Amino acid sequence: MISFLLLAVLTFHTLMMLTFGGVGDGTKHILTTHSPDGEYTIDFFVINPGAMGSFRVEGELNGPLWFKKLIYFERRVVNVDVQWLDNNTVKLNNHKLDLKNDETYLGD
Repeated sequence: MISFLLLAVLTFHTLMMLTFGGVGDGTKHILTTHSPDGEYTIDFFVINPGAMGSFRVEGELNGPLWFKKLIYFERRVVNVDVQWLDNNTVKLNNHKLDLKNDETYLGD
């Protein structure tokens, strides 16, 4: 009975890692940037899923407590050029986002 339960837990864990990724899933943190007034923080990651899809850059806006929001997603790029235009507006690889108005860029 214990071996069956252990096998079921291991199978479930493996399926979750294959579906949603995990340690060693090809995610690499490349940059953290802050708005000039320090109100916004964005973390950028390069995602390389291997045979499961194309590489991309993702940007997550850090919110209150532990909440994060995906605000930037672009396929077939491995870096991001960040320019803060003011305290609320950021330009990411020539895509201008007004964070005060919850604008996002989620790819093509």
